[in-house]
Amino acid sequence: MVAEGDTHDRHRRWCFILLASGVLWVARVDLGVRGFTDISEFRRFVWHACLWAPITEESVYRFALCVPLISLVGERLTILASGAAFAALHFRYGNPAPDNFIAGFALAWAFLRSRTLLVPLGLHALGNLCVALFLLAKGA
Repeated sequence: MVAEGDTHDRHRRWCFILLASGVLWVARVDLGVRGFTDISEFRRFVWHACLWAPITEESVYRFALCVPLISLVGERLTILASGAAFAALHFRYGNPAPDNFIAGFALAWAFLRSRTLLVPLGLHALGNLCVALFLLAKGA
């Protein structure tokens, strides 16, 4: 059984990580990222970022990478490897923001804790939808 203090410390640590992620995301968006110029650009982004990307990326980084790694290197190194691979892909394809690096770790952790692909898939889509809505508002 986990002691109450340990649970409280864990919750505090995750709240800090989420807060830091939010600060990094706001800083990134406010530093020169343009909004959408029309609604069709927004629709294309939502299709790609909220459906296609989460399905393909979570299938690769959580299912294909985390499942075999967990028995070989344990939970912490699996989260590290999966998060680093997730960040490297985003860096390689022109989206090198720190929130992608943090998201890679958080999504790997969510997958290992929930034992289902649906949780990180939903979180990934929701995060990308938040970005899309912010960019829609910024472009208006």
